[in-house]
Parts: sequence; C-alpha cells; structure tokens
Amino acid sequence: MTKSNQQTSVQKVITFSPTLYNQAEKKAMQMGVAFPEYVRHLLLNDVSPSLLDNELMLSDVQEQRLEKSYADLKTGKFKTLRNKNDIEKFVGKL
Repeated sequence: MTKSNQQTSVQKVITFSPTLYNQAEKKAMQMGVAFPEYVRHLLLNDVSPSLLDNELMLSDVQEQRLEKSYADLKTGKFKTLRNKNDIEKFVGKL
C-alpha cells in the first residue's frame, strides 16, 4: 500500500477452518478478550519485535481496549462461558 502511513486501520477477511476458529475463540474467551483483540495480540507478538513498535501498530482506542481487557482479566472482572448452557444461564440473569 502506498498510503499506509495515512491509514488509521485496515480490515481484512480471513477464512479459518472450524476447528482452528473454535480453538482460537476458546483461547480468546479464556483470556477475557474478544476474538479480534486476540488475533491482534498474536500478530503484534509475532511481527512487532522484528519490524515495528506496538504503539505504531495499534490505534489509541485499540490499545486502550486491549489494556482494559488485560486489566479486567487480571482482576477477575470477566466470566468464562464454556458452552451453550453457560451462555443461556448468563443471558438469563441479565
């Protein structure tokens, strides 16, 4: 991209096998973050040490969301929903 320095974000569509997606979604839930945040985390860990500083790869809003998610995870401010029954019970209490 010739104008990549001017862009604040880029969206891409990625195809996953159901098995890979389900395992990654499960891992994201265990970490207390949304799937897209988990994927960004993995990419940052893989790419940033050799190419770019993390601050250059995340928007301020994305960085704040990720920091809040990690803080919430560390303080126990999340609920892990492992299956459909857990989800139904949780939603029923709202």
